[in-house]
Amino acid sequence: MRIVPTGIYLSWPTPNYEDPQTRGVAGKVVAISLMSITTVVLILRFYSRLWVTKGRGLDDALIFAAFFPALGFSVASIMGEIHAGWDRHVWDLRPSVWTASLQLTLLTYSLFTLASGLTKLSLIAMVHRLAGPSRVKTRIIVKGFAALVTANMIIFIFITVFQCRPISAYWTVTTREQSCIDNAKHLLAASCINTIMDFLVVLLPLTVVTRLQLPWKQYATVLGLFGLGFGATIAAAVRTYYTWYMTVDYDMTWHGWTVALTSSIELHLGIICASVPALRPLLSICSSHIISSVRSTRTNKSTNLSSSMGSDMKDSASMTHILSGPPFERTVTVSSDRVFLDHKDQKSLEMGSLPKSYSGQQHR
Repeated sequence: MRIVPTGIYLSWPTPNYEDPQTRGVAGKVVAISLMSITTVVLILRFYSRLWVTKGRGLDDALIFAAFFPALGFSVASIMGEIHAGWDRHVWDLRPSVWTASLQLTLLTYSLFTLASGLTKLSLIAMVHRLAGPSRVKTRIIVKGFAALVTANMIIFIFITVFQCRPISAYWTVTTREQSCIDNAKHLLAASCINTIMDFLVVLLPLTVVTRLQLPWKQYATVLGLFGLGFGATIAAAVRTYYTWYMTVDYDMTWHGWTVALTSSIELHLGIICASVPALRPLLSICSSHIISSVRSTRTNKSTNLSSSMGSDMKDSASMTHILSGPPFERTVTVSSDRVFLDHKDQKSLEMGSLPKSYSGQQHR
């Protein structure tokens, strides 16, 4: 556990256990929304791979593996807010939740590193497949990136889990000296390296795609995809800033809330970004069905309108035939929406009234 200096501890306000200032429900709402969207996107991705294109790859397996630690991270963050006081100032935490809070913290650090690393590897595997066997240099660079990301993931998970000896010393609340590495430096180093890796992994497929001769529409789609990837990178940069701020300010739960929020955004945006290319065949089929349905609806409306007009003309002709014989001397043509009078009644209407003898039936 990170020991708070005595001077900092004494400067904290009196604990407010009954009605503390909190972050509200924003963190939980964002986490649940991201989990829901990511789940739907992955279901559609695997439907597209298994039944539309019928082509599975290593990138699918890696993104599927990344989904579970990302989901676990978001769930653990929500549990931390509800049960461990991650949505309030550290001085408002009850001592009874300190141990649980530190245990959840260690868990989320490990899950984040695992999910982030597997997502990067999925993107790299996709680039490796896009490059094709003819681009030898590109494939060598891609494999080098994959080795670097894998090593980074394994090393930081190992350091996170075994940063204290024994491991339980991390969540043991004590004022005695413990055998642990400098947690603040470790967190900041891991966050900075992860952000740089995010940026490079997003740039890597962009350098490959720009060399492909794609139609403008497909190229615009790819640029939009990488724009989403840069959104995840921006979230990583914000997370790095608040990680640093958390290391210099000892209000760890209050600033840690922002770290957890931006971490969730980074993880889930990364998974969505890595899944969009696999959704394109399915989206093309859906858009074709929608366009066909709209055209069919318009055709049916046009056909029904023509049939209705033909029916009205038949009814009008029939009514004309009936009213042209005895006991009527003049013709009244009835249409579906108005009555057209003959020239005498029309002249009377223009003068202000119909003939007194006209009452729906012409008297002799």
